[in-house]
Amino acid sequence: FTTKEPVHGLPSASLCDAEATVKAFEDPETGHVSDSRFTASLALRAAIADDFEPLFACHEQAFCAHIVQLWGWDDAWQRRDFARLFAALSPLIVESGGTACGYLQVQQRAEALHLVNIALRPEARGQGIGGQLMSRLMRDARAQELDVTLAVFRTNRRAGAFYSRLGFMVENTTATHEHRRWSFATALPRA
Repeated sequence: FTTKEPVHGLPSASLCDAEATVKAFEDPETGHVSDSRFTASLALRAAIADDFEPLFACHEQAFCAHIVQLWGWDDAWQRRDFARLFAALSPLIVESGGTACGYLQVQQRAEALHLVNIALRPEARGQGIGGQLMSRLMRDARAQELDVTLAVFRTNRRAGAFYSRLGFMVENTTATHEHRRWSFATALPRA
């Protein structure tokens, strides 16, 4: 996880502010977030306390294999760290067809929108959901003339290839992570 900077308010169309995102796109009948740029069956909602356990399970499914390779999995430590991040940066729950299938956490920094976490359940991967979420994040960043940054486990080759296809360039590497950046200034012009 990255060092957190204070989360600043963003325009309501941003993925960085869970509450503003929900209010901007909330369907009053279902309480779900709808956005015409997503498929009809994809929605976002702000996480609540009851979401902690399902989100931790999603976190474990998404990241455990990589964490085990790098440091080993200490369940008590992982739960404490996940709780700390859950409290500091409220996740957005990703729902497909009305079922929670993952989450993401985005933080606004001075020079970029930083993707802190994106995790999808195994059965939701490979269906274009991550691409839709990233496309939305990149549009939000471009509208604010900000880059998008992230760190990906070096052991997660599938995610690394995904980010490369989206135009994220490796800025530097550590023993455990590749730090990547998508630049709004060098991205293809808007269609």
